Amino acid sequence: MIPVQGLDGAQVAVLGLGRSGLAAARALAAGGAVPICWDDNPDARARAEAEGFACADLKKHGAFDAIARLIVSPGIPHLYPVPNPVVAAALDAGVPVDNDIGLFFQSFATSEWDSFDVMPRVVALAEIVQFVRSAAGSDDIHINDAVATSETFYGHRNFALAHFLAARDNLLNSPEKALGTYFHHCALEMTTTQLAMAGRFLVHAPGMPRLVSPRRIRRLNALMLTCGHYDGSGDFAYRVGLPAKSGVGGGILAIVPNRAAIAVWSPGLNRYGNSHKGTEALAQLTTDMNWSIF
Repeated sequence: MIPVQGLDGAQVAVLGLGRSGLAAARALAAGGAVPICWDDNPDARARAEAEGFACADLKKHGAFDAIARLIVSPGIPHLYPVPNPVVAAALDAGVPVDNDIGLFFQSFATSEWDSFDVMPRVVALAEIVQFVRSAAGSDDIHINDAVATSETFYGHRNFALAHFLAARDNLLNSPEKALGTYFHHCALEMTTTQLAMAGRFLVHAPGMPRLVSPRRIRRLNALMLTCGHYDGSGDFAYRVGLPAKSGVGGGILAIVPNRAAIAVWSPGLNRYGNSHKGTEALAQLTTDMNWSIF
């Protein structure tokens, strides 16, 4: 067992008392925290109480008044397809939501663990946010903490891929460091107008912001064209014919080289995880304007 560090004396709620939930409660207690446990299954609560853990219904009003953090066990819906009522109550009360993986990372956290080769992770994130703000010409762009938490909570495939890359010596930093930045980068929140404005530096035309070299602009546009739409990148290139990057929130940023940056948003996704109506709109636009690069 690895005792959880940094929560000594704090009350930490644990939702779900299966094998992972009980292990999290034990690790919290070993580190000096006070686990407050809950599971809808009375047998699971009985097993926790038999180990000396206090159980309290986290769905009751005021349940999070003295709670420092909520730990959600694997398999319990977090925000999707609908918010879990306990998770929603925690977020409404301003209580951070985490999982056993997050506790594991915290247990190994040191000043060096959280640093990159050239800058601390918090500085890297600040530079990313500032770059996007400069590109968009707007300071009203922020990281959505709830989305970042959800990205981390459901990022099992990302963790698997990152560890595979690390096993092949293709990561400069640990998977945890790389993904910590990636998940928060994915949680940048902005309007469709801000997204279009942020893409102007990739247009490479007179009057557009010059934030990176022309060589990097070519590379970035090539990457967006070839893999910016997941497994649907080839289909998007065939139908739309522009470098573009999609997001699972339904947004698409498309670049018309030497002409314009275009942003569309429609949350319904196709089978590739890209905006269905957004793709249709861009296909119609490039056809009408003869903007396909092919």
